[in-house]
Amino acid sequence: MDPIKADDGSHLKVALFDENNEKITFGPMSSASVEVVALHGDFNVDGQDYWTSEEFSHCVVCPHHRKEASILGGDRILVLAEGEACLSNAFFQVTSFLARTGKFKMGIMLASVQEERIQEGISEPLLVKDHRLEGTFSFSISVIILPKMKKGAFMYFC
Repeated sequence: MDPIKADDGSHLKVALFDENNEKITFGPMSSASVEVVALHGDFNVDGQDYWTSEEFSHCVVCPHHRKEASILGGDRILVLAEGEACLSNAFFQVTSFLARTGKFKMGIMLASVQEERIQEGISEPLLVKDHRLEGTFSFSISVIILPKMKKGAFMYFC
């Protein structure tokens, strides 16, 4: 399977920022573990600046049956170093046909619960296509747009 990459072929990065849009490069949160998840493409369709953890979790795409492959494969848990990590070995295992809108969004969240609420990061909707006729499984990602946050720490795809 092809790893998830940006339109220019580079690896995506995730980073943790504070309320002043400054990357958090030191302290315990700068080395936190984060998880990459697939979301339904209609999550946060209104462009809200804030959502609850419950709203985010409700839109994580799960396989319909336990025997089916998970939506994302590879390294989905990343450990931040100085507030950022490279998404170099994660890939979609299914097409976005499984999403209720026909598109996915990628989400990033803390892998473990913290006392402080950290806003999850999301991408714009993306289409994952199956090119079996060409003999490869690939996907098309448009520009990854980062969420705008009002306060508190939050994560971005960059």
